[in-house]
Parts: sequence; structure tokens; C-alpha cells
Amino acid sequence: MTRTESLCVVALLTAIVWSNVGAIEGSDSSRGAVYHNQFAVHIPDGALTANEISAKYGFANLGQIGALENYFLFEHPHVHKRSADPAHEHHGNLHADPKVHWVEQQVEKRRVKRDGSAEDVAGAHARQPRQFGDFSRFFFSPTAAPSRRGSRVPFMRA
Repeated sequence: MTRTESLCVVALLTAIVWSNVGAIEGSDSSRGAVYHNQFAVHIPDGALTANEISAKYGFANLGQIGALENYFLFEHPHVHKRSADPAHEHHGNLHADPKVHWVEQQVEKRRVKRDGSAEDVAGAHARQPRQFGDFSRFFFSPTAAPSRRGSRVPFMRA
């Protein structure tokens, strides 16, 4: 094996090892998710039970979620409003309660335009003069000399 081949093998193995480090650590922030301090909870026993459970674990019951019966939105004051890491302890407390059938910490949704990439949006201003065609020949003459009043160019038709 030549020196170049051995360096390629070492580089490949290093890349494989470093790509697995994030998977081994199990970091939820590697996905880029933003977790909120609100939890959607399904409690079939109704609003009174939801109030009891929210008080028991230190949550504030913000009420029923829309028209969904027995689905409530809980908010915890000691969880950051926006965090890169989920609140495992608070989620686990709600999940372990026998009266709670389902719980999910709310996650921020990323919105993306469907008609183009972020690079297209960033370059929109650069394309703007061309969007209706090049009409510069109707307004400026390449041979026009500046007038005596300064830098104003007289209007000339081609």
C-alpha cells in the first residue's frame, strides 16, 4: 500500500468515527430542533383531572386545544421557552401518570418556501433588474456626455 492510499484510508476512518460520535452521544440538538416549554396532553377524564395533574407537576393548564376534546396545553414556568434540548424530566413525569394517555413537548416548526431554495431567495435582489427585461437602452445612451449642470445625463431616445 502506498503512502497516498494509506492516508486516504486514515482520512476515511477518521470521518466515519467522527460521524458516529454525534449518534453515540444521542444529542437531540444535532437535529436542529427547538423545543418549547409547552406540552400537549391527552387526558380522557376531562378538565378537572387536567387541572389536578397540571398542579401536581408544577404546570399551568392553558386550556383545551381548539376543538379537540380532552386535549390540553400545559406550560411549565421552569423550562426555557425555546431550548435546543427537550425537557425529559417533565415529559417523563406526565408520561408516567396513569391518567395521562399521551403527551408531547411542542417543537418549533421550520417553514420553507416550496418554490426555491434559500440561496434563490438571497439572490432575488440581484435578479430584480432583469425580471422584466433589459430596458436600459431606452433611458441611457452610452455616448451621452454629462451636461453642464453636473452629473445629470440628458434623456435621449435610441
